[in-house]
Amino acid sequence: MKPTRKTRKPVRDLTPSDMQAFPVWEYATDEEGVEWQGESWVRPVAATKIRAKEYSQIVASTFWTSSGQELSGYMIVSPAASTTKQLDHSGGALFHARGQCYLVDLNGSALDFIKRDCLKELKRVLKLTPAKLFPLHFELGVPISGEKQLRKGAFDVLKIA
Repeated sequence: MKPTRKTRKPVRDLTPSDMQAFPVWEYATDEEGVEWQGESWVRPVAATKIRAKEYSQIVASTFWTSSGQELSGYMIVSPAASTTKQLDHSGGALFHARGQCYLVDLNGSALDFIKRDCLKELKRVLKLTPAKLFPLHFELGVPISGEKQLRKGAFDVLKIA
């Protein structure tokens, strides 16, 4: 089913085709009282740029592993808290054959943890070990309003949980 502006779903159910149709999604926090929806539900944003005054925007992103493999996924960014040098983000996810592998970031430059089952899946499906995965570079799929360049960044890993 092709996503529309009326699409609502848990963030864990986002797919590459969702991100292609709408490169920016947001948490539907104002809809948490709607039956069946919780705090993890998201909706698409009809925008080709990330609004500069927003928080927790889910943005289509391209990732490159240390071994040069390109992957799709998304980053969760807060442009309102970002500076011109530092992109404020709280990680994101990589898409793979069985779903998503979550990248949890709490300190801006290294993943505080990546779940062991995600690494096992990436190793099984994509033949990626931590040494071939990290450092993991990313580029947002759309610019932040008022900026001409796409934001880029990289992660290393501190701990595997």
